[in-house]
Amino acid sequence: ETYFKQVYDQSTSMSLTDPTARLLRRLIFSTAYPVEIDKVGRVLVPGNLRQFAGLEGDAVIAGQGEYFEVWTPAEWDKQATLLSDAEANNQRFAALDLSAKP
Repeated sequence: ETYFKQVYDQSTSMSLTDPTARLLRRLIFSTAYPVEIDKVGRVLVPGNLRQFAGLEGDAVIAGQGEYFEVWTPAEWDKQATLLSDAEANNQRFAALDLSAKP
């Protein structure tokens, strides 16, 4: 089962009488696009999404487990700066509670 299918199933099981659920559905599904991977592994990003993201040439693809993100190189540089903050990373990793052994 795909991650998107899991998100779809969970969000569509929420009550339509809940305004937050309706907004969440709009947020997720109004911007979702089916895409195909070509024979050499490329994904064509629809033009309106390229425009929204400011993609005009090179792009950075950042894996995120079940999905990936597409960034302009300039925006990724900003993220890389955030990710290189050791003190902030200590706090971020503390939230994971990695102290427990399997």
